[in-house]
Amino acid sequence: MSDTNGTPPAEGQPQYPQPQYPPPRFQAPPPPSYPPPLLPPQPVVQYPPPQYRQPQPQPQPQPQYAQPHFPQPQDPQQYRPPAAFQQKPDHTTRNVLIAVFGSLGALMIAGLVVIVVVAASVLSNAGPILADDPVIPDPYVTSTPEPEPSISADPLEPDPIVPDPVPSETTVPQPEQSGDPFANAQELKFKSGENWLSRPASKNITRFNDKYDLPENWLKSIDRLPDGLGIVITNDKELNCGWTLVYQPDSQVGGCYRPEYGKTLFMYWGKNALPQMKELVLLHELSHFVQEWDHFDAVTSAYQSDVSQSDVTKIIETDATCRVYDEWGYDKYRYLDDSTSSPCGGTDWRPDWMEAKFVKFGVTIEDW
Repeated sequence: MSDTNGTPPAEGQPQYPQPQYPPPRFQAPPPPSYPPPLLPPQPVVQYPPPQYRQPQPQPQPQPQYAQPHFPQPQDPQQYRPPAAFQQKPDHTTRNVLIAVFGSLGALMIAGLVVIVVVAASVLSNAGPILADDPVIPDPYVTSTPEPEPSISADPLEPDPIVPDPVPSETTVPQPEQSGDPFANAQELKFKSGENWLSRPASKNITRFNDKYDLPENWLKSIDRLPDGLGIVITNDKELNCGWTLVYQPDSQVGGCYRPEYGKTLFMYWGKNALPQMKELVLLHELSHFVQEWDHFDAVTSAYQSDVSQSDVTKIIETDATCRVYDEWGYDKYRYLDDSTSSPCGGTDWRPDWMEAKFVKFGVTIEDW
């Protein structure tokens, strides 16, 4: 061994073991050998153990059977199949025919019996009445029958001539029928709408009443809205002629019907107007439309006559208001009659009142 300088120690000096570097405790273990040695073979365990296994079924020998032997008949022509396989005759059709014809025969016999019984009953009750049989009066008949009116011996006797009635307020002459097929072309042309002016738009619309915003909806609710009828809400005096009579625009109602606009009514009301007055004025203007539509001949004949226009207008206005009360049954608005510009008053109105008034003023109602 040597020291750090490589010289051996002197004789007589103690010798010290040389330390090992690194110390043994820090030396790494020897590396394992690779691959590791194989494990010894392990015995194979069988599951389940032989003592718990089910015995396998052993094939059983099949018994030997002799093939069946059916002797053949000696004579093929004499062979008959067993009774279970013999075909039986089908009698279904015959049985159905017998049942049907039997039922028909029974019905015919029953019908003949009923006819004979009814005929015998009728003949027994309808025996002849002999002249010598006494007539027994009915105790419940106390009045004698009225004698039948006599018929004239001469069937060609002419009917008596009845003179024509004199025109008055109660007799309205019908329009004269002309031989010209185009005599009523003016009415047809008016109702066709080919010359109607276009309907203007509404403006400044306010609520009609507490339940309906528009007057058309209220007319529809009372089943008084004709097909195609429209209502224009405007205070334009050139369109709404009734607004020219209004002197309190905040509380009054004005309406107008102009035939040149066809199925169009014009209305306007103030913000403080009564709902009942709105309804009455609307029905009044609707009555003017009915006059022009259903009484075209009378209204046109009156305007084309020599009668003053003021008298014709007064008759038409009175008829329109009275028609609302009496014909349409809205008498509940009569308390507002004096507040309108076209009152009905105490007029004894009837459906032909307007035509009778025209005739009284000398109007000849023609067919237009």
